[in-house]
Amino acid sequence: MTRLDTWLERLGNRWFFYGWLIVFSSFISSMINAGTGSYALGFFIIPMGEDIGISRTQFSVIPLFKLAAIPILPLLGLLVDRRHGGRIIVSVGSLLGGTALALTSQIDKVWQFYMLYGIIYGFG
Repeated sequence: MTRLDTWLERLGNRWFFYGWLIVFSSFISSMINAGTGSYALGFFIIPMGEDIGISRTQFSVIPLFKLAAIPILPLLGLLVDRRHGGRIIVSVGSLLGGTALALTSQIDKVWQFYMLYGIIYGFG
């Protein structure tokens, strides 16, 4: 018996495989995160820069914070995932990301922008 036969046997007579629902929801979540976190940032450089009083260079440092977190976060995520499971990671990440985006409207200084959008949203 092959692995495929074993897998199909375990699947049984269910007409819908719920793993695809998880894949679809992860895809939608990733698209929203990429859109709000990376691609939409360029639209706000001039208006937010004028409002906060920072230059385009200071504004453009934000993606570097996220790039700096890339080697660290998979290790942290692995530790949390092994101990508490994936639901905690997704829940806390969504809360951090949503809170950081909501609090971005209250920013007055550049360090607040770096902290909220660069670090907290990066962890989210």
